[in-house]
Amino acid sequence: MNIGLMSLSGHKIYGPKGVGALYIRRRTRIKVEPQINRGGRERRIRSGTVPTPLVVGFRAACELAMKEMEYDDQRIKALQERLLNGISSKIDGVVINRSVERRYAGNLNLSFAYVEAINTFQFHESLENRHLLTLSLKRLPLHSHIDF
Repeated sequence: MNIGLMSLSGHKIYGPKGVGALYIRRRTRIKVEPQINRGGRERRIRSGTVPTPLVVGFRAACELAMKEMEYDDQRIKALQERLLNGISSKIDGVVINRSVERRYAGNLNLSFAYVEAINTFQFHESLENRHLLTLSLKRLPLHSHIDF
C-alpha cells in the first residue's frame, strides 16, 4: 500500500480508549510536529510515558481485528446489501451515491428522488446552489441524501 500517514484508534477496533498508533512513512514530504516537546521518543514525535496496559489491549485488538477482518467484511457487506434491498424494495427513486464496486461496506450514502431532508439547515446556513462533491466528483444535492 502506498500510505504516507495513517492513524489508528484503539476504540475503533474494539480496543481500549486512549491509545492508538501513528504510521509515518520514512522520507514523507509531510512534516509532522510533536504536540509536546519533551522526551523525544519515536523520531522526536512522541513524548511521555507509554500506557502499557492500553498498548497491550490495543495490540490484542489489532490481532483480533486481523484474524476476524475477512469474516467481518463479508458480514457487513451482507448487512449493507440487506439494508439496501429492503429500502429499494419499498421506496422508488433510490440512488447509491458512491461507487458500487469500490466502497466501504460500513457506509451507505443514498439519495431519494423527490424527498427533501429534514434539518438540512444544520449543515449550511443557506442550501441554495450548494452541493456535496464526492470523491468521484459527482455533485449531490444536500436536500436529498442520507448516510447509513
